[in-house]
Amino acid sequence: MADQAGSSKKFQWKWVVISLVMYIVLYVLVLLIMQGGVLSTEITARIWAVAGVFLIAAIAGYLSKGVTIWEIVIAAVIVSALLYIMSELGLTVAVPLGTGSKPVLTLLIIFVFSLLGAWLGERIQKSKSAKKAAE
Repeated sequence: MADQAGSSKKFQWKWVVISLVMYIVLYVLVLLIMQGGVLSTEITARIWAVAGVFLIAAIAGYLSKGVTIWEIVIAAVIVSALLYIMSELGLTVAVPLGTGSKPVLTLLIIFVFSLLGAWLGERIQKSKSAKKAAE
């Protein structure tokens, strides 16, 4: 048991990749669909730009084995930076929170929301595993 707990403290690059894929599929693609006006108005796209980061981080934190908070945060920051770079290159992409004017502020917001979401997902995971162990 101690070995398992010790291994959960190591940085897990596979969860950076898994989280990155989750953000691309569940966050970027949804933003692109919303941008096309298929599912939303501008306000719902902006809400998803913030809430999506939090929710995907929470899901990834819950699904991962061990503690993977920083891995999820790194993936969120990478996606945010990629969206910014794409917008600077003139590619049509829904940039969260109007990144073009304040990229550092946006990265900070994405960092905080993904950190909180990953932490919440880990807490839920820990709570459920504690309940199973008690049974």
